[in-house]
Parts: sequence; structure tokens; C-alpha cells
Amino acid sequence: MATVDCTANPPSCQSVLNDAIAAYTQALLYSYSTAPDRAKYANASIAIMNAWSATLTASSGNSARLDMAWAAETFPRAAEILRYTFTPGPTDQVFNVTAFTNMLNNVF
Repeated sequence: MATVDCTANPPSCQSVLNDAIAAYTQALLYSYSTAPDRAKYANASIAIMNAWSATLTASSGNSARLDMAWAAETFPRAAEILRYTFTPGPTDQVFNVTAFTNMLNNVF
């Protein structure tokens, strides 16, 4: 979804926030888990963040500022946990930090 439209399509606004919470939850599960389950949580969180940062380009609508702000304060929590503690193996997701940073700076 390139543009989140909070007026014409209110669930799209909620989906950004829901995914931000899901990414953070998965990152916390990764942080508190022990091997061998740890990587699956990190991969789930990274997949969510990579998907949004690869597609989200704008937001619009009456409640966009509020909904996007809630997501913008939750996504970085997940990113920071994984960026500094997760070392991907050969079959793991690689976190696209550049695209994620651009999304936070230019969309949120």
C-alpha cells in the first residue's frame, strides 16, 4: 500500500498501527526467548518493517497525523531491539535499515 488514506479507507490507518505493534511484540518475543525460537520472532518483526518501508510513501486523511504518530513511536522500538542485537544467519531476514530510516524521515 503506497498511500495510507485515513479518510477514504480508515482501516488502512489502523493497519499501520497494528503492524507496528506486531513488529514490536515480535521483537520483544525475540529479546525474551531462547534458542532455537529466537530467530523466528526476529524474522517476523523484520518482515513487517521491511514490507512497510518498501511500500509506504504517503499518508492522508483527517486522522492520519495521529494514527501515523502512534505507529511512528512504536516501529523504532522494534527496529532498535533488532538492529543492535540480531545477527541474521544465512536463512534469516535482513533488516533494510536505509529504507526504514527513509520511511520514518519522509513519511512519518
